[in-house]
Amino acid sequence: MIQAIAKKALILAFFLLLIPITDSASVLNIDIVKGGSGAVPIAVVPFGWQVKGASPGEDVASVISNDLLRSGRFKPIARKSMLENPTEASEVKFTNWRVLGVSNLVIGRIKPASAGNYSVEFQLFNVYTGKQLLGYSVLTAPGQLRHTAHLISNMIYKQLTGKRGAFDTHIAY
Repeated sequence: MIQAIAKKALILAFFLLLIPITDSASVLNIDIVKGGSGAVPIAVVPFGWQVKGASPGEDVASVISNDLLRSGRFKPIARKSMLENPTEASEVKFTNWRVLGVSNLVIGRIKPASAGNYSVEFQLFNVYTGKQLLGYSVLTAPGQLRHTAHLISNMIYKQLTGKRGAFDTHIAY
C-alpha cells in the first residue's frame, strides 16, 4: 500500500512540474505620484522656436519640466499659471515669478545652426536674487531634441541639488 501511495505521489509531482511557471515581475514600473513635501517650485517656460519653415517635433520645456517633476525634488508650475513667457533674459520680470512663489526659472530658445542642426540655448535663474545660475548652448540634430532636453534637465538638477542627474540614462535588468 505504501508503494502505491508513493507511486501516486511521484506521478502527481511529475505533472506539477509540467505546469508552466509565469514571471509576474517581468515589467518594472516606478511611478512617483507625489513629490516630497519639500519640493522646490520651479518654472520651465516654453522654449522659443526660431527656426523658419519647420516644427520642433518635441516640446523641450515639457520634457525638462516632467524630468524635474519625476525627481520628486521639484514642483514645476503649470503653464496656464505663468504670467509671461520670456525666451531672453532681458524679457524676464522677476517680480512676476516671485508672486507665483517660484524659486527658480528656466527659459530657452531653439535656433537654427549649421548643417541643419539646432542650437538649444537655455538659462536658469534664481528668482529671488535675479541672478543667472546656469546658461548653455547645446548643438543638437533635429531628431535629438528629446535627448538634449534630458541633458539640460541633468545640468539643472546638478546645479540646484549638487548631485548628478540621471534623466538621460537607461536601466538594464
